[in-house]
Amino acid sequence: MGIVQLRLDVKTYHVIFVNSRQYERILKRRAARQKMLAEGRLSKKRQKYLYESRHIHALRRSRGEEGRFKASTPTTPLTSTCDRGAPGIVKEEAVADPLEIC
Repeated sequence: MGIVQLRLDVKTYHVIFVNSRQYERILKRRAARQKMLAEGRLSKKRQKYLYESRHIHALRRSRGEEGRFKASTPTTPLTSTCDRGAPGIVKEEAVADPLEIC
């Protein structure tokens, strides 16, 4: 178990490390893909994306400096508006209506 170096074509210069549990399955899938290409059952050109609406949505979202999507709302710590004690703790004498819980 651990990390295994994935063998790539001679054309590529970078090394990819993969999960050792997934390594055999990756090689098996590559062999199956090569076989389907040789038989002509698989097209050489792949689709860029599956759904047009998701692609357009992703294009419209704002991105940060590293290319990641920015958060739609700034994250703030959760605070309780309940003045009856600590958040999540309910005192029996403080609750007039049993359905009204902070």
